[in-house]
Amino acid sequence: MDQRTLALAALLSAAAACFGQIPQVKTWQNAADGVRTQISITAKGRATPTPVLLFECTQPPAKKPLSIGIYLITGPLEPHPKVGLLNSVSEWLLRVDFAGGKPAYLSWPPSRQPGTYLYEGQGANGMATEYKSPSRFLDDLLTANAFSVEYQRKGDRRKQVATFDTSKLKAAFEGRAECGSRF
Repeated sequence: MDQRTLALAALLSAAAACFGQIPQVKTWQNAADGVRTQISITAKGRATPTPVLLFECTQPPAKKPLSIGIYLITGPLEPHPKVGLLNSVSEWLLRVDFAGGKPAYLSWPPSRQPGTYLYEGQGANGMATEYKSPSRFLDDLLTANAFSVEYQRKGDRRKQVATFDTSKLKAAFEGRAECGSRF
């Protein structure tokens, strides 16, 4: 290949990598559920399937409280290796890091969807190293430029790290009453 073709290929590759980090937003409304918004970010890297960080905000009808769910979609994971020793309650601890800060273990138990894990912080009886309510965790994500999570897929001995560019996440949440309008 000539230099121009190589340069174009590199440019397209970089553009594709950046495109995956732009938060995708979907909103819909119906009488039963009220307003629901999903905001998602695709991880950087070449892991297959590519991890996705998904936020689901719901503003139910009839003045019921808002709800925000934070999900990590990775495919099936291995339980935390320390189950039965120090961590007999929550086997779904994942190590997370906000933009190069101090890593912490937080609880992400499986949700109803296979390969999807719901952020719950410490959990009801968890043994996480730090507790962050989903609302506080979201606030930290909105102010960080990057977020990383370490996980191990089922049947794989290697740990993987998914890194999410959260620098544009705040703009995706701005003005969305169903997400708590933090701005």
